[in-house]
Amino acid sequence: MNCVVTGGTEGIGKSIIYRFAKQGFDIITCARNQTKLDLLKVDIERKYAVKVFILAVDVSIKEEVLNFGQFINDLGIPEILIKFISFYYLPAICQLNNTFSSIKKHLMLKYNLDDEKQSLHY
Repeated sequence: MNCVVTGGTEGIGKSIIYRFAKQGFDIITCARNQTKLDLLKVDIERKYAVKVFILAVDVSIKEEVLNFGQFINDLGIPEILIKFISFYYLPAICQLNNTFSSIKKHLMLKYNLDDEKQSLHY
């Protein structure tokens, strides 16, 4: 099972990642800082029997958000999707929401999801 959390290297996003990893979810996350992502990956994989997939992403850059969507898509449909974003990037929230809505539609079309249990939650 996969859990996607954006902004996973700090604050609530990081705490949620640890909670889901402890419950056995593989983690897919992004943040701007590659070093923090690398440290997070090493720590979680050392503590829990899960895989952590990371990608450095600046959500204010549409192409990077789309690349993250493809990154998620390549790993398979996540059971859980949680988005966090700093208030500093408030203008990017609408873009991020629209992009993730597009990703959801794409995933639903690609995998022909009919079952409510298989849909993405956000």
